Amino acid sequence: MDTRLKTGYSSDISAILAAARTSSVENTSSQSTNNDINEILNFAQGINTEEEKEDEQRPITPGINQIDNQVKQNVILQPAIQSQPAGSQKFLEISTDQALVFKCLAKLLLKNFTDSTILIMESGMYLSESTEEGSVLIECFLNSQQFLSFNIPKFEDPSSTISLGFSTKDFLQATEGITKTDDIKMFILAHNTNMLCLEITNAAKKKKSQKFISLKKTTLGNLTSPSYTDHKPTATILASQFKRAIVDAKKVSKQMVRIRAQEHGAVMESAASQIGGFKESWGDWREGLPAIYDECITTARLHAIAELAQITRTIRIYCCSDDRPLKISANAGDLGTICIYLDGLSKE
Repeated sequence: MDTRLKTGYSSDISAILAAARTSSVENTSSQSTNNDINEILNFAQGINTEEEKEDEQRPITPGINQIDNQVKQNVILQPAIQSQPAGSQKFLEISTDQALVFKCLAKLLLKNFTDSTILIMESGMYLSESTEEGSVLIECFLNSQQFLSFNIPKFEDPSSTISLGFSTKDFLQATEGITKTDDIKMFILAHNTNMLCLEITNAAKKKKSQKFISLKKTTLGNLTSPSYTDHKPTATILASQFKRAIVDAKKVSKQMVRIRAQEHGAVMESAASQIGGFKESWGDWREGLPAIYDECITTARLHAIAELAQITRTIRIYCCSDDRPLKISANAGDLGTICIYLDGLSKE
C-alpha cells in the first residue's frame, strides 16, 4: 500500500471542501453529515495518539483520532455570544493563555506558504497545508477543550465547519509582538465577517493591543498524511537541544543543511557542497548503514521548525523503512500538536 503523502480526498469530500471557498467566512456542510467531518479528521492521522507524553505531570493533548469520537457524539455547540449590544455582536470568540502557539505557527507557515486556511469546528481548530510539489505538508490540530473559551455559532448540521483563509504574512505581522506569557482572544464581529481580530493582552505588563487580519478566499490543501501509530519515534530530542543544533548549523551552512535518517536514528550535517563541517546525531544513528531519508533542507525552513522549541519540551522525528515521509512532531503547548512531513527521496 502506498503510504506517501497522497493527493485528493475520498468519497465526496473534495466537493465539500471546494465549496468552502465561496466566501471569506462560512460554514460548510453536506447531506452526508455522519461521515464528512470524520473523513476530514481522519486525513490528519499524523496528529494522533502515537504522540508520546512529554512528562508524567502534563498529559499530552488528545489527538485527532480521540477528538473524532466527540464529533460522533454530536455534542451541541454553545451558541456564539448573544449578550453583545447590536453592532458589536460576535460571530465567534476563541481565547487562550497560550498566545505564543499562534506566533510559532505563523512563522512556520510563512516559511512554506503564501496563504493558509484554518478550519474551525466543534472539536477545535484544524490546519493542513502543503507545497505545490507535495514535498512539505504541515498539519496542526488544537483541541477546543484546551482553550479558555471556544464560542462558535450553533449550526443545524453538527458537522459544519468554519473556514478562515488568510495571508501568512498578515498572520505573522498580527502575532509578531506576542511573548510567552501573553493571552490571545480571536473574534469576528457579526457585521464584518471579512476581518479576524486578534486581541493580545498581558495583565501583569498592562499590555493590550488589537491586530486585524483580512480574510480571503484560499484553496484547501489536498494532501493527506499516513498513520504512524505502528512506529515509535526514531529519535526524541529535547526541543532546546534541537533549536541549538539548528542555530549552530546555520553558522556553518548558511543556505542548506543535509538531514539523513535511519529507522532508529537521524543525523543533521553540512551539505556536501559546502566548506566547513557540522554534524549532530540523534537517537541510535549508525554510521555506515544506509539512510532511508536523505535530503538537503534550507536552513530558513529548519529555523522555523526550531521556533517550536518555545512551545514544546521535545521534538519527535519519525523515519520508517517503507515509503512514508519523514515526520517531525511537536506539541503546540497544551493546546494540541503540530506535525511537519518532509517527503524526500533517498540519495544513494
